[in-house]
Amino acid sequence: MKITNFISALIIVTFFSTIKKCYSMIYEKYSIQNIFIEFNLNDNISNRKKAVSIAYNIALERYLMWITLKPKTEILEIISSLETNKVIKGYSIENEKFTNKKYSALITVNFDKTEIIKILNYHDIKFSFLSGPKTLIIPLLKIEDRYILWDDPNPWFDAWIRRPLDANLTEFILPMGDVEDLILLSAEDAETLTYYKIKNITDKYKARQTIVLFLNIEKVDNDYSIDLEAFDGLSQEKINLDGLKPIDNTKSLKKSLNDLTNDFSNYYDDILVEKNIKENEFSKGYLNAEINFSSLEEWIKIKNILNNNKRVSKFFISSISDSRALVFIEVLSKKIFLEEIKKLDIELVKTNNNWIISPGEISELNDKN
Repeated sequence: MKITNFISALIIVTFFSTIKKCYSMIYEKYSIQNIFIEFNLNDNISNRKKAVSIAYNIALERYLMWITLKPKTEILEIISSLETNKVIKGYSIENEKFTNKKYSALITVNFDKTEIIKILNYHDIKFSFLSGPKTLIIPLLKIEDRYILWDDPNPWFDAWIRRPLDANLTEFILPMGDVEDLILLSAEDAETLTYYKIKNITDKYKARQTIVLFLNIEKVDNDYSIDLEAFDGLSQEKINLDGLKPIDNTKSLKKSLNDLTNDFSNYYDDILVEKNIKENEFSKGYLNAEINFSSLEEWIKIKNILNNNKRVSKFFISSISDSRALVFIEVLSKKIFLEEIKKLDIELVKTNNNWIISPGEISELNDKN
């Protein structure tokens, strides 16, 4: 009996450990950490209140850029119409300083998931809260036929160091470039994507993946040109950068490299979000629907069509009268379900987050989700 109980306990512990491990790999992110705020002190205002207000706006802009595929102009337009406090769940302040007539602090802002979903649904915007895996960045530089990683001054590496601490949905980390790193990976190892070398440094930093960012800088007279290639260090597959914003080499080299780190990071986030959105389209979804009918026969017809659809996993009637029923439908694939219903002799119209279903001619499917 004791052996049986021990085995049962071991199975339970293993089960929950597995769940915890899987959950820790990919999780939903609802906060922006370590937003750096600095400004001149003003005796006539609450400097802390001003700092928190600035942090709210920075955090909301950054967060909506993370979890959606919308351009910055559209995000800013949405933010301008919001009461920021309504979507904020809380904040914390670290390293607050009042020195040399300046205020500075690191502020973490937490969001209310429910309110964020309401806003995005209202604007009919697709989104994903899922974070990316912990990703080690190897900024490899080639300049004047020399490959540079961290054993020489590397402005490409420095540009990554200058980025905000929590700047993306994907958790990007950098190697420390210490003696052990020099032994684990050389510039030549990174350039040739030597698997076991990259695997060793990936394991050292407990990353789930490593990206080698191979930047080639060529001097042209008094100017320069920049070319970037990205590779998955473990699979050795090239990452498609066709959608990356063109590099602007009219700025100083330092500014161009700073912009490129942000552009690549945001682009890589968008790849992640787009992938998650597509997967969600074919996963479980929910519909609140109003079904209109003029007779018992019409109600039975529509109810049977919905109830018998192989995509429908749950069908609940919230309320019903002699001409209208309010129902909740759980489907295995919202996108496919709506496409199938569209082909039937049913009128389907979306209003805000609700669907109106009626018998009759098929109307144009107005679903951007």
